[in-house]
Amino acid sequence: MTILQPPGQWFRIAALGTAFAAPILVAVLSARIAPFDLKDMVAKVAMYGSLIATLSAWLTRQVERGSKAIGRVEGLFTRLNNIRQVQSLRGEAEERGQVESQRYAPPYVSKS
Repeated sequence: MTILQPPGQWFRIAALGTAFAAPILVAVLSARIAPFDLKDMVAKVAMYGSLIATLSAWLTRQVERGSKAIGRVEGLFTRLNNIRQVQSLRGEAEERGQVESQRYAPPYVSKS
């Protein structure tokens, strides 16, 4: 996923290149295989290597998009929590203000 992200990106790229090149080198260095079989083997290894590289690139892009979406959702969640806290504090302050105003209000006098 993070093959092109530092630190250590060159080591990971070299390891990936070695992983793709190793089967080809083994096929080329094998002297016991007939030339027509060697050509087929190299073609198949290259085909599967291309498939793996394509899938890795696609999966990397999907993970990046998913991470961005999760980041946006977390940001909205944080904003909503902050708004709720502010409104809660305002509501508590208003309630305290009403209680304080009732505490210092003159007593109710009935007209009987």
